[in-house]
Amino acid sequence: MNKILATLGLRIVTLIVLISFSILAAEAQSGDNTAQLCPVELATDIVNGTVTVDKTEAMAGETVTITVTPAYGYAATSSDVNIDLTIDPGNSRAPHRAPALGETFHPVGDARATHDFPATYTFTMPEYPLSVLISATFTQLPVHTVYWVAGKTGHELRMSTSNGTYLGGDIPEGTLVTVTIKMTEPENFFVERVLVAEYENRDNEVETTNLGNGVYTFIMPAFEIIVNGIEKAYLHGVRFDANNHWATYYGDHCLNIPDGVQGYVVTGVTDNEVQLELLTDEDGPPFIPWKVGVLLYSETPMDEVITVESSRASWDYTSMLKGSIEDMEMPPGYVLYGDKFILSHTGTLPAHRCYLPLDSVTTSASAPRVLKIRRPGEEIVTGIEEVITTGATDVASVKYVSITGAVSDRPFSGVNVMVITRANGTTENHKMVKP
Repeated sequence: MNKILATLGLRIVTLIVLISFSILAAEAQSGDNTAQLCPVELATDIVNGTVTVDKTEAMAGETVTITVTPAYGYAATSSDVNIDLTIDPGNSRAPHRAPALGETFHPVGDARATHDFPATYTFTMPEYPLSVLISATFTQLPVHTVYWVAGKTGHELRMSTSNGTYLGGDIPEGTLVTVTIKMTEPENFFVERVLVAEYENRDNEVETTNLGNGVYTFIMPAFEIIVNGIEKAYLHGVRFDANNHWATYYGDHCLNIPDGVQGYVVTGVTDNEVQLELLTDEDGPPFIPWKVGVLLYSETPMDEVITVESSRASWDYTSMLKGSIEDMEMPPGYVLYGDKFILSHTGTLPAHRCYLPLDSVTTSASAPRVLKIRRPGEEIVTGIEEVITTGATDVASVKYVSITGAVSDRPFSGVNVMVITRANGTTENHKMVKP
């Protein structure tokens, strides 16, 4: 009996061993069925764009999402993204080919990626790889260059992908447009901004990139657009001297008149007073015409140089004021001094300032030494004509003192004491009444 039991036990042990060897052999033949995480890596030589993944390792059957973002001026599609698999040739699920060392395929996704519209692509992790390496190639967009000479062709361009004819043809959607602005006077002007927007809806703005030196780029959208440039100009020599309201300007560019300042042209001289016409524009803000001498009036006295936006090159004004964009030897005429024009026979006129030629004053054979300035609509101040037009000494300044003792550069309503200080230092006091 014991012999029978011993024989049976030996057979059971032998059977267990055989079963174990069979299982090991099967696993060795078919591979390890245990789910394994496979690393997902990015190539280190990707240029002209970036690639990211939502996971750095994945199991078979998992979805991996790839985000592709080209650099500015480049694009990519799903076919530009390569997924290289490193495969275990001993795995029974590996593709049956010789040699079974690797496989390359592309993710799923049809959208084209640009720098402002990154695209996402996906793929499903196969069962057989050991690792995944993702790389991408970015293609440079075609470039369409527009040369825009500011001040010559205007400040607005119109482009279209459908029915535009700018520069002889349409601009394909997705084209990288380069706008090169050639400034006529780069030392005096600079481009503050280039706005690209939908022609019918200008709030729909297209992103632009400033490359410097007047070069701006953007990617042409599917809709018709306008390109609008905004220049800024530094006005050399346009300074309202301390405590003064008036200044003159002469330039070779049209310039918008800033807030708080009014512009006038001189249309004539009557009774020792220059006649002014206000610069206005029904279609937009008033502007200083180019190559037209103007008077500028500030509502509050200032002592600064004005920086203003440039305007369009059109005007309907002429002025008796003359000037130059460079320093010049002035012929006999009147120059601005405070709030009046003073006769001068010699001297240098600074650049961008104005003078009133002597031959434009025809009220008498002997030209008066002082010409008054009164804005249109201002009340006439009595008692000034006979005071400031007499005497052989130039007037240096005029102050007004009210009955309460207040002092101002302009007369108060009612009774004033006008204190005139001449160039030799002498003063004169005159009673006057402003209605």
